[in-house]
Amino acid sequence: RLAQAWHPQLVALHASRGHESAETRAFMRRSVLVADLLVFVPAALAFARLPAAAGGGGGAPTRTLALLLLSPPLVLVDHGHFQYNCVSLGLALWALVAALSGRPLACCVAFSLSLNFKQMGLYLAPAVFCYLLAGVLRTRGVGLAASRFCALGAVTSLTFAACWAPFLASATPYDSTLAVLRRVFPTSRSLYEDKAARPCICTTYALLLPEGTPRDSSVTRP
Repeated sequence: RLAQAWHPQLVALHASRGHESAETRAFMRRSVLVADLLVFVPAALAFARLPAAAGGGGGAPTRTLALLLLSPPLVLVDHGHFQYNCVSLGLALWALVAALSGRPLACCVAFSLSLNFKQMGLYLAPAVFCYLLAGVLRTRGVGLAASRFCALGAVTSLTFAACWAPFLASATPYDSTLAVLRRVFPTSRSLYEDKAARPCICTTYALLLPEGTPRDSSVTRP
């Protein structure tokens, strides 16, 4: 709604495809900066203040904060290509802060939000899962361990339910949910989807395909 109020052509159905203007660039650049200030910067500040992350002398927190905020990939991609990775990375960083602070339930909420915002959080999912599972396994007493496991599952489920509620509550919940899943996991687009971080893009070059081989014939489509 903010984009529609700022520049309606930016979000016009179908007509917005390929639309470029000074107003569009201004809105996207400012929205990235606002997302940084609201999500990533506070997470970076909280992380830099943790003893586990800043244990290296008096200037360690400042160096840690500088490395996080001045990371070239984040600056170039988010502020130049408007990918809004700062939101997903900021939420993941909040999950790490919660984990290092011994708050697994808060870690569940933050990482679930990160994962639902952008699927690149899946790369971090095994580490978060192992941390949460280790906390349960180290709990003394089967009953207490079971209750902690159920609490983690309930918090994660409720967070996912809140994120997916608009699609599940739509007039066509099945079609809406399926459309989102197809966009998140675009298997019909084979190896050449626009996800630069996908491992299959790296392995494509190792296939040593003959020169001139059509893209569609180089992969198996479902």
